[in-house]
Amino acid sequence: SRTVLGTGGSAYRRAQKRSFLPYGSRVIERRCADHGSVMLNLSPLSRLEQQAFFAVNHYLGKAASATEYAYGWRGKTQLEAAISFGVPVSRNWRTRVPGVLELTRLAKSEDSSLLLSMFVSTALRVVVQKAPFIISYADWTQGHHGGIYQATNFVYVGSRPSRHTGWRTDTGEYLHCRTCNGRYGTSGGARLGAMFPTWTPVFGKEKHLYIYPGQWRLKKILNT
Repeated sequence: SRTVLGTGGSAYRRAQKRSFLPYGSRVIERRCADHGSVMLNLSPLSRLEQQAFFAVNHYLGKAASATEYAYGWRGKTQLEAAISFGVPVSRNWRTRVPGVLELTRLAKSEDSSLLLSMFVSTALRVVVQKAPFIISYADWTQGHHGGIYQATNFVYVGSRPSRHTGWRTDTGEYLHCRTCNGRYGTSGGARLGAMFPTWTPVFGKEKHLYIYPGQWRLKKILNT
């Protein structure tokens, strides 16, 4: 396949004639044997756009917190796909490798015919320049096994074991460990349990971990 990336050249000029391009858009022309020439209008998304789209099209029903980069693909009449990258939820990644990003949300509308793997690949070409590498988790409890990641050259590293992710309050509200640390200075079982004895700890499910090398080579990543 042949790819043209940037805000200049014939691909960009043709896209300007076809649709409105928001500031900072990246236009990519992908020529594939199976799908011909496909124009991808990759444009940054505001926080409100992320919230509105993921509320309807993502199984978690909300945008990710601590998002640093978010992009969407706009069809003729509406936003059809969105992806976001941000600070990793795991403190382990944040402290070991400053600057690492996590692919935190990915979704497309039900009526979109866009090839999701092509959309992800396009976004990665932009974001990978900004980070040592990118991580993502596939949640098998939601029927996700990482097929999209495998199709876009992510490397499967293994499964992350179940771990303590937060607390359930006596009113039923779920508080992530990061939220507890910010509010109460701790998320540990002994200290927080003593402060709120009616709260119950919540443990996340095992997930499949994938890594997309960026500024770092895979060997260096695996040795960190």
